[in-house]
Amino acid sequence: MARVAAFLTVNIVASSASAMPVPGSASRWTPSAATREEKASVDAATKKWIDIVTSPGDSSQSVLNLYADDAVFLGSVSEDVRVGPLDIKNYFDYFADIPGLRVKPGSFKSVVQIFGDFAISSGYYEFQYPKDNGKLNTVPARFTFAYRRRGDTWEIVNHHSSKTPEQPEVLKPVAASVPNALRIVVAILKNIVEHPYEAKFRAINLAGIAGKELTSSPDAMSLLHNCGFVEEGTTLVFPASAPIPALSTALQTLQTAVSA
Repeated sequence: MARVAAFLTVNIVASSASAMPVPGSASRWTPSAATREEKASVDAATKKWIDIVTSPGDSSQSVLNLYADDAVFLGSVSEDVRVGPLDIKNYFDYFADIPGLRVKPGSFKSVVQIFGDFAISSGYYEFQYPKDNGKLNTVPARFTFAYRRRGDTWEIVNHHSSKTPEQPEVLKPVAASVPNALRIVVAILKNIVEHPYEAKFRAINLAGIAGKELTSSPDAMSLLHNCGFVEEGTTLVFPASAPIPALSTALQTLQTAVSA
């Protein structure tokens, strides 16, 4: 739940910051009110990178063309911080030429932030390639792409990719508590987004079975509070004045996390 809470907070804060601006506080570094189409364009840039890296043959130059001349890169299988075209191309001369390399279908998950002409995409993918015995070797990895808008395209200015680490034993109980609370939160948000004018979906009885499940998970309650829910006695309420767009963003992110 902690990982999901962090992902969701990024999206909610981004939407809320744009929906309720503070006079005089506008900044190029404040997350903008990115539309679904704008975020999709950033995802499309990342998926283009995936498609080219995993295409057959020598695609290193085509991959390099996606990076800015001043880009900085930390690759999954390299110890070096690579700066500029020569170092980056050298990496992909090897990596993009791995026979049978692909990204496991359905493994790409991302959270996108947009800051004016800059965007950040963070998430997960799983690389696969055939071993000598013909079986697939799967390498779960996580990424952060930083993009700069250039005309109608996004160019990569910073990219970090690394193998997903083994989670410490002490964190596993927290991760294990995710499913029930998440399913309830998703159901609550989905009902409101699909039925925004029905009051019955905006109030949750915290003394009921679902409510007790939520109150037993501080992260679940934190997510709902960040979405705009307020507590009124033993009832959790989504006010009529609370923004639905922020709720839609939260729902999309949660649904992505649940399916990860």
